[in-house]
Amino acid sequence: MTEKKQKTPQLKVEEISLFKVESAHLENFVEQVYNQEFNFTDAEEVSDDVSKEFHEIDGVIEEYDKSDLEEFIKDGSYKYATRVILNDLCRKGLIKPGNYLVNVS
Repeated sequence: MTEKKQKTPQLKVEEISLFKVESAHLENFVEQVYNQEFNFTDAEEVSDDVSKEFHEIDGVIEEYDKSDLEEFIKDGSYKYATRVILNDLCRKGLIKPGNYLVNVS
């Protein structure tokens, strides 16, 4: 009887580059730029010791996101607005385009 060699499984992965930022640094930066209080964990409804990725930040703000940005600038409302804020910062030339990882510690 011949033994069959078992193939070692290969995990299919994709290597990407990203910018990593601590949530506290992002919050301070957003507050300085917009003069509005910003709390990442509240905005994204995440807890401590997590990271959240935002892919393809490119400075483009979709039509349906414009009202979220306008509300944040006007009165500080920011529920799930991190992506649109990052895109606005990119559009203004204040951050580079790319993938962002926000780390909450």
